[in-house]
Amino acid sequence: MPAQGTLVRPEAAEQALRSAFDRFERSADELRAAYAGLQVRAARLEGELVRLRSLREQTTARAQLAAVGETAACMAHQLRNPLNAILGFARLLERELAKADHPAALRCLEGIVAGAEELSTLSSAFLARARLEHADRRDTDLAGLCAQAIAAVGGEDVVQLDLHLARACVDPLHLKQALINLLENALQATHRAGPVRLRVRTHEHELRLVVEDEGPGLPAELTGCVGTAFATTKAGGSGIGLVYAQRVACLHGGRLLAENLPEGGARFTLVLAQKGANA
Repeated sequence: MPAQGTLVRPEAAEQALRSAFDRFERSADELRAAYAGLQVRAARLEGELVRLRSLREQTTARAQLAAVGETAACMAHQLRNPLNAILGFARLLERELAKADHPAALRCLEGIVAGAEELSTLSSAFLARARLEHADRRDTDLAGLCAQAIAAVGGEDVVQLDLHLARACVDPLHLKQALINLLENALQATHRAGPVRLRVRTHEHELRLVVEDEGPGLPAELTGCVGTAFATTKAGGSGIGLVYAQRVACLHGGRLLAENLPEGGARFTLVLAQKGANA
């Protein structure tokens, strides 16, 4: 340090200032780098939190679906036992009546047998759906699949089909049943008067099947729990149809979305991870 009263040369003062400024700049650069690093880490942590929340929601949904599936499978299995007994005794009685001259009674019994056989078939099909564990994807004609689903609910004159994709790699059997469930709900919401719209779209790497109606829409308290067993707006309903649709979407690497339309009515969207779809 210069002695008191000694003049500091301008060059030395300038050098000292430059040195101090350089140290300040280095410190500022280090702080900026540290701040940028913190921002990157914060973004990663935020992404990890989002991923963990999504995993938690998926785990909860899968646990609920598994519980519903086990209950449904148990119910279907227990129903088949008395149905088989009814069928067995009815067929024995049918053979006995065939030997006698009781055509009216025989016709009634044939109706009982036919009804019991139908219930047995439905029970077996329900049991198979309850045990749904994977999607059997194959190249599928979407126009044909949608037409079959519409016909199954008797909606040929009410459901408007807007198809922007010809084929996709999906599980046709279970996707058709999921669509039937959504279309049936939409028709019930409009007292089968419609209109109901079924739109098929692609969005980035997703296949989207959208069912819209002009009914009363979803209550706010249900929009967040659609796809949960027993969450339903229908008296005596169980919500199982939406649980099944949710399960089918999950097995396709997707999800089921539900929302109210601004102009009224509800929209349900089956979002499926797309594989090998051709426009």
